[in-house]
Amino acid sequence: MLVPYCYPILHTLMENFLLRKGIKPMRWKYITLAFFLFFPFTLQAQTTNVPINVYFFWAEGCPHCANEKPFLETLAQEFKQINII
Repeated sequence: MLVPYCYPILHTLMENFLLRKGIKPMRWKYITLAFFLFFPFTLQAQTTNVPINVYFFWAEGCPHCANEKPFLETLAQEFKQINII
């Protein structure tokens, strides 16, 4: 589950609301926890078919480049919008 940046803001707003209603400070922590467990807010990545160019700079004899090349080839086969250049 992704944790967005709005959680602290929502927590503060909820805390202020519950304190104004007269709910004890210890209880609002449990209410906040229950709220975020039952109503999770997640960020979703957008999927597009826009081609993505990955520029792979390598040198002969470089062990790191040799390890990276098969990974990038597998990635390009798995995701058709990725072009390894």
